[in-house]
Amino acid sequence: MILFSKNPAFDLEKWANCTSIEMGERKHKVIPSGWCSWYHYFASVSEKDIISNLNWLKKHKEDLKLDYVVVDDGYEKSVGDWLEVNKKFPHGMKWIAEKIKEAGFKPGIWTAPFFAAKNSSVYKKHKNWFIKDKQGKPVVAGISPVWKTVLYALDCTNPEVENFLNTTFRTLSEWGYEFF
Repeated sequence: MILFSKNPAFDLEKWANCTSIEMGERKHKVIPSGWCSWYHYFASVSEKDIISNLNWLKKHKEDLKLDYVVVDDGYEKSVGDWLEVNKKFPHGMKWIAEKIKEAGFKPGIWTAPFFAAKNSSVYKKHKNWFIKDKQGKPVVAGISPVWKTVLYALDCTNPEVENFLNTTFRTLSEWGYEFF
């Protein structure tokens, strides 16, 4: 099969179509839409901000036609501690999901599940869960200007990490979140 020609736009489209066929593309009847806290609040979002915006969104629900309300970064105690909320969310994330549903939307939540911050409980309690270099030191996955911390990559081949991820997303689902 020839994938490339002199027309780059055609090539990209053809490549995307071939890739979607090979990977068994999931087709959605309706493309989901929603509001996400990140684009205004970034990591400084609070429970009060979510509720305030949720109240506005509820009043304008018919005009906006949104499916999801997504709580982005800023709820967690530290990056990697997805089930531990900070003081800006005193009622917790299950309560937020319930409020989102009561307003007629589907709850969404952001995570970055494959790494954790140096100051996270996950890193402090489970240093053996992280990818190590040849000297046995954890591999730096990034340095975040938003979180002002070093991030370490979880070793997803470790069965304990797999269990941690399963537990995290099972719990978030039990709390009512439907979009990750």
